[in-house]
Amino acid sequence: MNQQTPLGARPGYDPIADSPTINRLRRIFVVGAAHLLVAALWADSPAVTSSGTANGDRAASRRLLASLEPPQLRSIATEALDRSPDVARLEAQIEAALAQAPQLASLPDPIAKFSVFALPPETRVGPQLFSLGLEQTIPRLGKLHLRERRALLEAKALVSDLETLRLDLITETRRLYYELAYLEIHAEILRSEEMTLRRFEEAAVALYSSGRGAQSTVLDLQIRLTRVAERHFMHHERTAGFLADLNRLRDRPAATPIDDPQLPPMPRTFNLPVHDELVSMAHDQSPEFSALAARIAGRESGLELERRNHQPDLTVGLGYTFVDERHDAVGRLMPPEGNGNDIVSLHLQLPLPIWRKRLDARQAESAAELRAVQSESEGLEASIEAELGDLETRLPLLVTHHGLLDRVLAPQTRAALEAAELSYSGGKGAATDLLAAELQHYEVATSTARTAADFAIARARLERVVAQPLTNPQDSSLEARPAGHHHD
Repeated sequence: MNQQTPLGARPGYDPIADSPTINRLRRIFVVGAAHLLVAALWADSPAVTSSGTANGDRAASRRLLASLEPPQLRSIATEALDRSPDVARLEAQIEAALAQAPQLASLPDPIAKFSVFALPPETRVGPQLFSLGLEQTIPRLGKLHLRERRALLEAKALVSDLETLRLDLITETRRLYYELAYLEIHAEILRSEEMTLRRFEEAAVALYSSGRGAQSTVLDLQIRLTRVAERHFMHHERTAGFLADLNRLRDRPAATPIDDPQLPPMPRTFNLPVHDELVSMAHDQSPEFSALAARIAGRESGLELERRNHQPDLTVGLGYTFVDERHDAVGRLMPPEGNGNDIVSLHLQLPLPIWRKRLDARQAESAAELRAVQSESEGLEASIEAELGDLETRLPLLVTHHGLLDRVLAPQTRAALEAAELSYSGGKGAATDLLAAELQHYEVATSTARTAADFAIARARLERVVAQPLTNPQDSSLEARPAGHHHD
């Protein structure tokens, strides 16, 4: 550097603070700080805060879980949610998606450069010894915002997927539990039927021994008992299958027992909201619609990002070259003006997007992805309409059918069976009437329990579609006894 005043000649001179090296380092620091300040001013602001997305909205599954009765069912469903590997997998995916957002919202790392001239080039003001450089790529305004927004919307969609999975697990748990409850009632019906048939067999043998009955009646009853034994075997197989499926949901050994599962009481009537209200409830509460809305918005952000990618990003660079004073004879005798002055340079860099096919193809890909998600939304609408249409018809019919079986046919078949048994035991009735009455009573009792189970499962499906528990106005006047009658 050019030193026209001897060291220590100026008042207040500090040989350290005023040294040429320290001054150069200060200038380097100022240049680097200015560069980073420019980059910060050009950077996008955050698109969306992720706190709400990270926590997720589990209101629908929580409401549905809290409404489950009996408490045993609620406990089993809670266990299925807590121990599900699929739930754990989606929760990890949500964390990963949220971790992408700050990465995509950040500027690329600046590039620092350092060059040493092995053979220093000699210039008019002195040899260049080394240079420092700093470069920062600045994406076009809006790109970082769109990248972050797309990542956060995908995380939001995954949160809705998790809620969908939770609702599906609750509904499947209910279905399996109600099937086991029906099989518990059916097992009691089979045991009662077996006892009744054995009582009839004893009466038939006594009548045959006294010469008032036919051997064929005894044989018919023994065949019926064999069929009951076969139904017992099939019943045990079905119970083991449903129990294994339910225990798989809650990550338990397949044979872990469920003690005394219960069907919910059957209402005398069941009044549903009108169809449009059910559709509105499904739209407002169903996490599938929330997931699709988030994915559509994310694909729209992706499409806009690909449009902006046609415009190149800017790279800003600053350079600092260290120039020593001239030490040659001429330079020492006649120092040039600016002898030893360092060089500061600024450069701008823009890529030339001349290969348009790649950019156009990426934009077309984003547009196709957006259309695919929009088509999926239309398919979901049709699926919800079909499901609601089926359940709106099915539920009232099941209630009506159960009332006919329980309050009309069951008392009649019970009375007919008692009359046929009394008549046959007295030697007056026909064996065929006795067997027909017993079969009718068994079928009505089984159908009553099956209808109650079908109603509970259909109601669970409906509450899954609208993603909330439904309160029937008539639920306050439910029958006192559980759904499904035990065989007398």
